[in-house]
Amino acid sequence: MGQTTREFKGNSIRVLKEANKYLVLQCIMTLSPLATEDIVKNTGLSRPTVLNILRELEEDEIVIKDGFSESNGGRSAALLTLNGSKHLALGIDFEFPAVRMVIANLKGEIHSSRKVVYDKAIEKDELLRDFYRELHDFIAASGVDASLLDGVGIGVSGVIDSARGVSLTIERINSWFNVPLKEDLERELGIPAYIRNDVHLLGLVEKRLYLPDDLTDFIYVAIRSGIGSIAYQHNKPMRGEKGNAGFIGHTTMNPTGPECCCGSRGCLETYVGQLATVGRYEALTGRQLSFDEMLRRADTSDDVAKQVLQDAGFYFGVALANLVKTYEIPHVIVGGLPEKESAVFMKATRDALHSYIPDSLQVDVQLRVGRLPEEQYALGGCYLVFEHLFSRPKLALSLI
Repeated sequence: MGQTTREFKGNSIRVLKEANKYLVLQCIMTLSPLATEDIVKNTGLSRPTVLNILRELEEDEIVIKDGFSESNGGRSAALLTLNGSKHLALGIDFEFPAVRMVIANLKGEIHSSRKVVYDKAIEKDELLRDFYRELHDFIAASGVDASLLDGVGIGVSGVIDSARGVSLTIERINSWFNVPLKEDLERELGIPAYIRNDVHLLGLVEKRLYLPDDLTDFIYVAIRSGIGSIAYQHNKPMRGEKGNAGFIGHTTMNPTGPECCCGSRGCLETYVGQLATVGRYEALTGRQLSFDEMLRRADTSDDVAKQVLQDAGFYFGVALANLVKTYEIPHVIVGGLPEKESAVFMKATRDALHSYIPDSLQVDVQLRVGRLPEEQYALGGCYLVFEHLFSRPKLALSLI
């Protein structure tokens, strides 16, 4: 009995130390550069505990000193940040038809990047062959030894099973069912692989790089080829059982509306998704434009683009109102738009959003366009790798 008690206590102390180390590391990853006293304040840990953890992190070359804080008459404090040269990860944004790749370090600094746009009619097997060929070529061209990468993280559109690492379906790709992306990536690259919903990862990057630290509750919605969302409450993302929460692109806006790639009619993405929107413009004018070009033309002199985007904005605003009413979270960030070139679309969205929020709810909705640029879309995959590399210890105590 005495031996078992000692083992339990020893294990308890070990788990507590790992939990404290994780807390300090997450604080530095989110807020760096910062001084030791800032870490003490933000984590609630004692100063001796923080100093011991920092000593370990510096010995492991995970954290380094990076300058000094401004002095207020006293001694300047050393600022601590992540060691950008120590760890690298491969991130993939598998939106389709666009696929983006980056290699980045712990600080989120991008070493190399690539974007590939596939034919929308490509078959699954051909797509996967070319995708893995592109990955190998990208890594080789970057000059990085693949064995030195800590892992690969991939954000995937459609429906996933994040625990099993399987892409269950991407409706826009012919015959794409139950693709074991985690297993395939690990076999191809020889490093750990992790999978998550693409918009969930965009929301993670937006939060880490561009949102104020005190914004702990918000809804992030991205307009991509389709539409997706993720809600944060008390700084925690609500991902769902298999990682598909916020799958609003296929919520029904009109049961007799346009046919969707999922087989239903009147889904939100048939009104607002980038592919659907540019497709509607082409059907009306015979001209092909990118989504960004449509936004620019609508804000100048193109009446057809203006009407298409006003209609899309109306449906989008109604959908956002439904999200706000569901979660009772008033802060909404819209990704996938150029920050300064969406006046017509955003006005229509705001008008509909505010029209469909009842006064009785007493919610002051704050809507803003996200700042995340396309060049950083795949960065979420890198953050996913580092989350697992420095994963939160399980606090359930065992006797072994």
